[in-house]
Amino acid sequence: MAAGVPATLYPSEGRGRRLAAIATLGGSRASIYRHLDIPAANLGKQATRGHGSGPYPVMTRIQMRAGLDLLPTWALEQKAAANRQVIAVMRQRLAAGEEVARMYQDPGLAWLERQADVAEDLVARRKRTAENRPGS
Repeated sequence: MAAGVPATLYPSEGRGRRLAAIATLGGSRASIYRHLDIPAANLGKQATRGHGSGPYPVMTRIQMRAGLDLLPTWALEQKAAANRQVIAVMRQRLAAGEEVARMYQDPGLAWLERQADVAEDLVARRKRTAENRPGS
């Protein structure tokens, strides 16, 4: 663990640190998948299932999960709640016929919704893991 960095910044000590190191060194998508122990056969399938060409980056759920997994649980909870709130407000504006920025039109809202889903899933998994640990 990095000196002076709170333990919560490394939710999954091994994988999180490897991803951070790969990203820092400019690792390719293939090297990230390899370090996540994802079979090479899945690489092509996942790459073709990346979402969106709008204002948000094209990425698979696995890539999104890997990035969000680096955040502490409290930040994931706040991120998911904020995304849900933005989605609700922007959908109301769209339904009322108001003009919204491109990033808040349907493709952008779908991306935010996927991100909120992944963040909520990570929070739930972490809480289940914490409940199942002896002595916690």
